[in-house]
Amino acid sequence: MADSGVTARLAGYALSDGARLPAPILAQAARAFVNHVGCTVGAAREPACVLALAQADLFSGARCATAFGQQVRLDAPHAALVNGLQSSIQTFDDTHLASVVHPTGPIAAAAFALLEHEPARAVSGTEFLATLCLGIEIACRVGAALTAPGSGLHLGVFTTGLAGAIGAAAACGRLLRLDTQRVAWAIGIAAVQTGGLRVSHASMSGGLLAGLAARTGLSAALLAASGFDCGADPLEGRNGLLDVFAPGARAADMAADLHERFEMAELAYKPYPCGIVIHPAIDACLALAPLLRGESIERVELRVNPLALQLTGTRHPRHSMDCKVSLFHWAAGALLRERAGLAEQTEDAVADPAIAALRDRIHAEAQADLARDEARVSIHLASGRVLEHHIAHARGSRSRPMTDEELDAKFAQLAAPVLGDAAAANLLAACRSLPGLGPEGLLRVAELARIDGRTP
Repeated sequence: MADSGVTARLAGYALSDGARLPAPILAQAARAFVNHVGCTVGAAREPACVLALAQADLFSGARCATAFGQQVRLDAPHAALVNGLQSSIQTFDDTHLASVVHPTGPIAAAAFALLEHEPARAVSGTEFLATLCLGIEIACRVGAALTAPGSGLHLGVFTTGLAGAIGAAAACGRLLRLDTQRVAWAIGIAAVQTGGLRVSHASMSGGLLAGLAARTGLSAALLAASGFDCGADPLEGRNGLLDVFAPGARAADMAADLHERFEMAELAYKPYPCGIVIHPAIDACLALAPLLRGESIERVELRVNPLALQLTGTRHPRHSMDCKVSLFHWAAGALLRERAGLAEQTEDAVADPAIAALRDRIHAEAQADLARDEARVSIHLASGRVLEHHIAHARGSRSRPMTDEELDAKFAQLAAPVLGDAAAANLLAACRSLPGLGPEGLLRVAELARIDGRTP
């Protein structure tokens, strides 16, 4: 493999000095980790996670790694799978806005499982954040190249499955202290296994992709550590990742301006547990909802970015998994309930006759001149009045990011029902203290995320 190859340059980047990372980017990684842990613990009782945990428990080997929010411990690959799934299943995970990759779940799940698997390799909280940062950045760069205009990527490819595994392999390679060649092999071993189809949306398998990416990345790094190799230039080469999935993509962009430009600056954290392209419409509906009390809605007109309808255009979801990617469901729920939270993604919400009736009166139009974080809503009332609202930038977007206080409140909302209020607060405090933790303190985070049989 030539040193000038894109894969080799990304492998070298994964091993670079964490001290070169700007403070704002490390702070972004810290926020990403807080969001990840909250999402992972909070989803522990989801039916998909219960089923996956049962299978993992049945086949697990050495029980060295924590399944967050659960009582059991698993071997590292199964822990990575379960934690990756849990991070994603409620559709509350972070998003790289340009590519719609959800990077932190696969990377953090794989990296933490590896540290518990080999505690002798435990690192400080600061080094863990640097590792997380570099893995996320690589995943986001791969995702950005795959989804750039003219890349040729089919809309049906779920990019988290591709980019997430590659970022996880790079992060784990760093923790294993591999050399550049072996990290490149790890990236390649992950790349040849990657996949992800959006047909998995609206099903348990949608969240599973993050778990598979975590397990794939971890296993790829461990194989590479043993000397298991891969073909040259697996990302940019002939019959490599871009050549197969996105033949029009510019491979050089993945390694351009390393240490100078950071894709992970585009990470967004969700205030609502549904597809991020729905969020501008939710904001617009929530802004008008208080004005509708006592009024009869004749029809609702939504104007959204085309991607919102392409990815979330289901009018009547069949079940709770389906509703997470239904623009119509979330708009109706926000207007009628004046909120958009976990209660709106339940079977009861899907079956709510009032929400179902309003879904039929919503008309959505794609407008190419609207940004992905922008939406307009017009509500026609039976009285003849028309209410209108424009959202220029949705909550959680780069222009209106969630504050640390909002992320902490989200963490408590997710973790407290599983761990209890006090334990959730202790876990949050540990996550927030990550930069000052030593190796033992870092591993203690996993212990705090594990339940001990008590009732919250």
